[in-house]
Amino acid sequence: MHDGLTKFLDWLKPKKPCLLLAHNAQGFDAKHLIKALTSCGQIDEFCQITVGFSDTLPAFREMFPDRKSFSQQALATDLLDATYNAHSALDDVKMLQTLSTSFISDTVLLKHSFTNSWVQRYIVYLSQKSKALRTLQPLICLKKISKSMAEKVSASGLTLEHLQLAYSRGGVDTISKVLIEKFDGRARVTSNKRVIRSICSYFQAD
Repeated sequence: MHDGLTKFLDWLKPKKPCLLLAHNAQGFDAKHLIKALTSCGQIDEFCQITVGFSDTLPAFREMFPDRKSFSQQALATDLLDATYNAHSALDDVKMLQTLSTSFISDTVLLKHSFTNSWVQRYIVYLSQKSKALRTLQPLICLKKISKSMAEKVSASGLTLEHLQLAYSRGGVDTISKVLIEKFDGRARVTSNKRVIRSICSYFQAD
C-alpha cells in the first residue's frame, strides 16, 4: 500500500495545491484514504500537497434537487447518456471527472468541500462513537433502548459509565438533564420521557 500511495502522491505533486473530488467523499472515500495515509506515515506529505476534498454527491443533489437517484451510474446515464464499468476504479474516476466538469461549478464544489484536518477529527469522532456504542450493548440487549437510540446516545459522546454516574448522583432527574441538555437548540439526545424512564430502569434493577 505504501508504494501505491507514494505513486499517488508523486502524481499529485505537480498539481498542488489539490482539491480531491469523490462521490460520497465525506461518507466514505476521504476517511479511508486519510486512514491509509496515516497508517503508512504519509499523511504530512499528503497535507502539504492537498487542501482537502469536495463531495460531489451533495453537490449534485443541490444542482438537481428533483432527481430521485444520485448514484454516479444513474447520473452518467441520465445526464450524459453514457455507461461505464463502475467496477473499474479508473473508469469510475474518469466518469466523475466528466460529470463534475460538465455540471458542477467551482463555487458549488467549494461549498461542499472540507479540509484534511476535518477528516482527521471526524475519524477520531467515529472511533470514540464506536467505543461508546459498544458500552451501550447491555441497554440494547435488554431492550431498554433501540439501536438507533443507542446511536444517538453514543454520537453525543455518552457511554454507559456516564449514564451510570449521572444516575448515581441524582437518579431520574440527573439522567434527564444529561439527555435533554440543549445543544444548538435541540436536546442533546432525547426529551422522550418513556426512553428516559427505560434507561433509568436499567440502573434501578442494579
